[in-house]
Amino acid sequence: MSFNKNFVVSFRNDSNNINTIMESEYRKNIMDIMIAINSCGDFEEAKRQKIPLIQDYIYKNMKHIDYLNYLYGYIAVIEEYIIRFGPIVYSPILDVDFATIIIDNIIVIHEAVQQPSIVKEEVSPDNEYLLSPSSSINSYNSLSNEDARSFLS
Repeated sequence: MSFNKNFVVSFRNDSNNINTIMESEYRKNIMDIMIAINSCGDFEEAKRQKIPLIQDYIYKNMKHIDYLNYLYGYIAVIEEYIIRFGPIVYSPILDVDFATIIIDNIIVIHEAVQQPSIVKEEVSPDNEYLLSPSSSINSYNSLSNEDARSFLS
């Protein structure tokens, strides 16, 4: 089967709660789940499979969820649970739900957008480079030091 990968799996690190988890040994577990998601064939499948893959991993590694919930913070995950699902009704799988929310918050799937293969560089009347965003870094790297300084100013 041949396909073009149209998504990227990454992680969010925009809060102290997430940073604490990613600085712990739990980082490896997150990476294992990301690898599983990355094996999906396309963006839509990756989105559909994200939660089942997270929960599959959690159920196979139940000893980790208390630690995960502790690192993230029970108050933070309870607040997020209430926002997503409403009032908490006790359930034996509540810790699994909390762990799922936490990992779902950390792992992000971005849809990849295909960039044009040919990018036209033009020079304006003031001899300034006009570049498309996708080529800016490559073009910047090929400039001389003097041109690079004017490019950045």
